Amino acid sequence: MRSAPAMICCWCAGPPMSAARKPRAGSACCCTARGAIAVSRAPAVCSHGNPRAVHPSARNLGDDLIRAIADQGGVIGAVGFPAFVSASPRPTIDQFIDRIAYLGDLVGVRHVALGLDDFAGQDGIAPPEVAAGLYRSFVSSGDRGPATYPPPPWRYPEGIEMPERMRALAPAVARRGSAADEVRAIMGGNWLRVIDAVLTDDAAP
Repeated sequence: MRSAPAMICCWCAGPPMSAARKPRAGSACCCTARGAIAVSRAPAVCSHGNPRAVHPSARNLGDDLIRAIADQGGVIGAVGFPAFVSASPRPTIDQFIDRIAYLGDLVGVRHVALGLDDFAGQDGIAPPEVAAGLYRSFVSSGDRGPATYPPPPWRYPEGIEMPERMRALAPAVARRGSAADEVRAIMGGNWLRVIDAVLTDDAAP
């Protein structure tokens, strides 16, 4: 039987949740994330999360957790949700690349990927009244709170604010000094490496 990876989303960086606010499937508090990494034979992945050292959102990842994921051969997908990128309600593409660069400097480009987390409620896709309704439902269900998820509009990094503009990211990463093979790895190659490791049961970092 092949090993499934420890799949960790951006909730992993948060404090342990109370009994009244249990983590949803696929999500984990920080201690649970470390436990999942410890028992997984396959590379661990953070589907979408940024380094807390660059922007101190409670939903971003501490350096120790980033290193633990990388030590097992996994990847961290840099996320574009604005509150996880910057204190500004409209982060820039350069700020987003700063998060990619930090991850690369900390654990190596081999462990850096993309996890933009574009979704139907973001600015430019959902009308303002629809986004506001989504936010009310998130808050009332306890799924999200204003401390870490500010109300809309949710404007993704300028320059890649819509999925169809993602082609602008690769040349922007290259302009910051990344070699062509590093850009390919960040843009998707590292995800393919982890998928291949899981499918072939090769969990070597």
